[in-house]
Amino acid sequence: MIGQAVDRGSDLLADRVEHYTNVARDIGDTLRERGEPAAADLVQTVSKRGNEIARYLRTSDAAQMWSDAQDFARGRTWLLTGVGLVSGLALARTVRTAAGSGA
Repeated sequence: MIGQAVDRGSDLLADRVEHYTNVARDIGDTLRERGEPAAADLVQTVSKRGNEIARYLRTSDAAQMWSDAQDFARGRTWLLTGVGLVSGLALARTVRTAAGSGA
């Protein structure tokens, strides 16, 4: 059941990534037309990465994503620690703000 939820969520996320990838492609075209080739190349690179991410989200199942996340996290405990710290601070701020607005 969790796998199905992850699959549905990853499809929705892939749709959003594809949407913003198309927006980035349009921006890159506009930049190129306005004589900004370096900025256009940067945006096109981001757009290509977006397409790769969307394809990964559509073709990978929950088990594959979990395995890839574990492989990525190995040896990067500093990154996980940082993400946990930032997430905790954001959650604490949200709770504090919600408690303050209810009073």
